[in-house]
Amino acid sequence: MQFAGGFFDQHLYFRKTNNSATTPWSRVLLERDNKVGIGTIDPTAALQIGDFATGTNAQKIVMPGVYNIERVALGQDGNGNSSLEFVNHSDANVSYGIKVGTNIDRYGGGLYIATAASTNDYSKLSYRDQPAIFANANDNSVGIGTNATYGYRLAVAGPMIAERIKVKQVTNWPDYVFKKDYQLPSLKEVATFIDKNGHLPGIPSAAEIANDGIEVGDMNARLLQKIEEMTLHLIQQQQVVEKLQRENEAIRQQLQKLSK
Repeated sequence: MQFAGGFFDQHLYFRKTNNSATTPWSRVLLERDNKVGIGTIDPTAALQIGDFATGTNAQKIVMPGVYNIERVALGQDGNGNSSLEFVNHSDANVSYGIKVGTNIDRYGGGLYIATAASTNDYSKLSYRDQPAIFANANDNSVGIGTNATYGYRLAVAGPMIAERIKVKQVTNWPDYVFKKDYQLPSLKEVATFIDKNGHLPGIPSAAEIANDGIEVGDMNARLLQKIEEMTLHLIQQQQVVEKLQRENEAIRQQLQKLSK
């Protein structure tokens, strides 16, 4: 193995001679103006690997691990896509992968975190079609399990669980139901509406929910309005029951007097 430096161009070359003086040299490094280039003759930074607009998969830094196919890899994935990849072992013979990067071809414009299930062969390490997390560069939105946020600040593909959720800025909270001038619909009016429409007044139908979904804060306000209206009806019914009880008691006392 031979290494040599170019006197005029400041390149570093190497070759394996194979007992032949005609074996071609391969360039390793170029140093110019305190900048080092690998695979380039015109480095623009302290260290540059490859030339601009000609990126390939070969332009990566790879640091192998201990078990199976472990590695840390940083560099190009082709077509301007780039990533930082971590491959760690599940046991001594299989490893899983996690990538953080940009991939306009697979996920669109933005930053993704993607995962690949365990395998024993790096060529079989398959990253999922949908990213675990995606930050959209166009509108600064975030997707979990999806790269399609449809204009929402946060989109989640699939079920989610949380120990606590707080919704703020819910307008028109229905305490107005308890105001004296509130027109409480009668139970007869409610029954007529239900017979005609198949759902409570002020509550979206099943078809509307299927098409538009549910806004949690708005729906909670609507449901509270129905609970408050129901409470007022119960109070009215209780007042009627108590009045009837008093009237029945008065009639009972009158009957007792007459029977003496």
